[in-house]
Order: sequence, then C-alpha cells, then structure tokens
Amino acid sequence: FETETVKLARVQLGASSMLPTHRHERSHLIVALDDASLLDDSQDREMHLKAGEPFWYSQALSHSLKNTGTQEISLITVDFK
Repeated sequence: FETETVKLARVQLGASSMLPTHRHERSHLIVALDDASLLDDSQDREMHLKAGEPFWYSQALSHSLKNTGTQEISLITVDFK
C-alpha cells in the first residue's frame, strides 16, 4: 500500500534469515505481526518484540535486519515520505 505520504509493506523473514542492507530516507516504523527476535546491524541491537508491538526509528538510516529466532516472522514496515 502506498500513498503520497506513506508506504506500507509486509515483510516475511524465515528463521535465521536476513533482509539485505537497505536505506530509509526518513523515520519509519516496524510492527511485529508475530513474536520476533531481531538483530539490527545499524546499532548492533537485538530487539525482542511481541506480536502487535511497534518499534520506531526516529531518523534516516541504512540497515539490515536478521531474524534471530527459530520461527518465520512477519512484520509491517511503515515508511513516511
């Protein structure tokens, strides 16, 4: 889903899978659709999110995310334009 001001995408990550490095030009939000354990390489931070829990990135950045869990997970990303 995309409008002039926002872009939403559903991302699925298999167990131990990694998203390739990508760039967000502005702040953005991810919302876990499943309980998720993620490693964000931009800050070398491990995140543990419950299903439905959001995580806010307050600035532009380049990063990759790795699912460090043992189950496939789904996320919604919300990029603001």
